[in-house]
Amino acid sequence: MQFLISGREVLEQNKDFKLVGRDNDLKRLSSVLMRTKAASVILVGPGGVGVTALCMGLQAAKEDPNVAFDIVSKRLFWLKTDELFGQGNMEAINKGFTSVLNILKRTPDSILVIEDTRDFIEASRNNGCSHFINSLNAVVKNGESQVILEAKDQDLDMIFAAHSDMRQCYTLIDISEPFGNDLKEIVKTNAASLELHHGIRIEPDAID
Repeated sequence: MQFLISGREVLEQNKDFKLVGRDNDLKRLSSVLMRTKAASVILVGPGGVGVTALCMGLQAAKEDPNVAFDIVSKRLFWLKTDELFGQGNMEAINKGFTSVLNILKRTPDSILVIEDTRDFIEASRNNGCSHFINSLNAVVKNGESQVILEAKDQDLDMIFAAHSDMRQCYTLIDISEPFGNDLKEIVKTNAASLELHHGIRIEPDAID
């Protein structure tokens, strides 16, 4: 798995990670992934809103005994985009991506997460590998794997323009900035870690 990192490894690299204040978004994502059609996702939102954290939260949710078995059985893999295209040789890049697709195809209930879809598309084009999008969509359409494409709002038009099947293959989930009780839960969680780090106390009024 030279150009893939498993979901378990991602969490091991982020030992203090905890998804907070995103229960509704996680349920939306999970419900799409359990569909029989259009079960891959374009996860879009403004920078810093927590799109990447939501995917990590999906991996973490697999350890929750109350989560549906259809989610527990999913095998998440993150694509090492920089390493794949950093080879600089089109033949090597093609061989690497073919290996990635083969791993996904032979792994039951696999999901590929691509963190910056714009970078992936641009790197594919710049390295003479524009067919990667077509190959990825073929895997999705044939039900051989699922894909989560993370993207920023301003990149959405470019992503849809990359291939005519994008709207058919993927369900768009728009992640907005948190508010209300969800936002307060996020701030309280971060305040606790800041208190520990700085050796201070953050009063409830300051959190509000």
